[in-house]
Amino acid sequence: FFADAYHHGFSSLWRDHGGYYHLVPRVAALLGLSLIPLVFQPLFYNLISLFGILAIIAYLWFRLPFPPEKKFFMALSLTWAPVANEVMMSLAGFHFILSLCPIIMLLGRPPKNGLEWFVDLFVMVISGLTGPFLTLFFPLLLLVAWKNKFQPKSYYISLVIIAGLIIFPQALTLTTPSIKRLTL
Repeated sequence: FFADAYHHGFSSLWRDHGGYYHLVPRVAALLGLSLIPLVFQPLFYNLISLFGILAIIAYLWFRLPFPPEKKFFMALSLTWAPVANEVMMSLAGFHFILSLCPIIMLLGRPPKNGLEWFVDLFVMVISGLTGPFLTLFFPLLLLVAWKNKFQPKSYYISLVIIAGLIIFPQALTLTTPSIKRLTL
């Protein structure tokens, strides 16, 4: 991500890798390149990753209707979960942990106020532009909206619309090398 930020600047934000975008690591690379001396880049990346994971833990903590003990172990599992050869506490693997956010939206309670709705919107956009998982969860979002009878002012139909606005243009704009890598 640092090399792309160095060579392509702002346009590196919309370069796909592996068939999807990595908005959070690319923004961190651009910020680091612009603001931080080279010697402190690894520290900056690690602090951004740590802040991101703490933000997801806070999101989980405040949105899920479970007792504190369950939320504690759910939050703890984010740092203990080994996944083959992936490093979870890094910006390169951040999309795995960020993929939990749409599930938290579905399991949690609907937002109580405009600020919580804005946070959900922001999280959905970041999640959708930082990994492929929103595409995989889209049928689940549709199922929940269907269960709620597609009510026009429903929170869940809003999630479906937002997710669709995020993932469908991405599917249409994948570069040819990405499509070939995906064997499509």
